[in-house]
Amino acid sequence: MFIHYFSAHFYLLAIYLLIMGFLAGFVDAIAGGGGLISIPALAMTGLPMSVILGTNKLQSSAGTAMAVYKYYSNQ
Repeated sequence: MFIHYFSAHFYLLAIYLLIMGFLAGFVDAIAGGGGLISIPALAMTGLPMSVILGTNKLQSSAGTAMAVYKYYSNQ
């Protein structure tokens, strides 16, 4: 569906991934579950599932590390 369209439009793919990344991060910061947005968004680009899950794990680890740092620095 989107795979063929994104292969010809790199900048549209970059904008799409940035918007979906910010949306997933916002949802994850408010209520958790940002992976429910980022995994399908990455799957629509045609990436292999191992890359999608690794990217999601890196994103969630970075968010948790930032939250721990902020919590520790405000103590």
